[in-house]
Amino acid sequence: MSSATIDRLLAPVRQSSGGNGWRRPPRAHSGVRRRLQVRTFKGWDDHKQPGWLEIDLVAHCGGRLEGRFIWTLVATDIATGWSESLPVITRDGASVLAAIQRLRQQLPFPLRGIDADNDPAFMNALMEQWCDAPEQGIELTRSRAYQSNDKAWVEQKNGMLIRRVVGYERLVGLEAAQLLAELYAALRLYRLRGSLTATPTCSSHRSSSKAACGKGAGSSGSTTRREHRCSSSCVPECSAIRKPRASESSESGVTRWRCRPRCAAARAG
Repeated sequence: MSSATIDRLLAPVRQSSGGNGWRRPPRAHSGVRRRLQVRTFKGWDDHKQPGWLEIDLVAHCGGRLEGRFIWTLVATDIATGWSESLPVITRDGASVLAAIQRLRQQLPFPLRGIDADNDPAFMNALMEQWCDAPEQGIELTRSRAYQSNDKAWVEQKNGMLIRRVVGYERLVGLEAAQLLAELYAALRLYRLRGSLTATPTCSSHRSSSKAACGKGAGSSGSTTRREHRCSSSCVPECSAIRKPRASESSESGVTRWRCRPRCAAARAG
């Protein structure tokens, strides 16, 4: 029996049942999704101020989604790259909203907007009403379904901050959630200290295929590799450098420090 024949035979039953004629009733979060604006990966061009966040949930399930386990709420600011993380015991709208409210108090700037995926933990009436309240003034948007590039900022932080530090093990219980909260608090202080101790004395420029860095000192000779030239006062701030060889000291007394690709000062060139 084909699907068309089934629909024809069930048509009288559906009409007499008093329903809306749908084969499956719409979910509760479908109405919220239809009302929210869709923001793609190109939708942040007009938002240069801090406070516009992308949020996501990371599962600490150990590769098995059945049962109960801990989630981590990750929020990343688009303008500054600042990220906050909080553990969530249960994946429901009330718990996620409470975590967002705690996270808002930790932000060093006012919260202006939230961009989430189509998870029912975000797409619910509770979240919509809280964001639309006049005293909140928060713009709630969503990404497209099955388009991870729409949330590229927070997806990057999921791997760099959560998976690299916490890993992929299964975490269950209040004790594990408390340990996660302490770990995220320590990481927050570490990132805050790094942002406050950044030095402006290190400048970079490009000469041919070389990136040189120093106090106005130019680069001599020709080479095909990228280099990072720093003064002695800049050395403690460069965390991705190695000690120079004896042959790498120049006659002018400026030591040539070779950086790994993740060095921010070398990439800036």
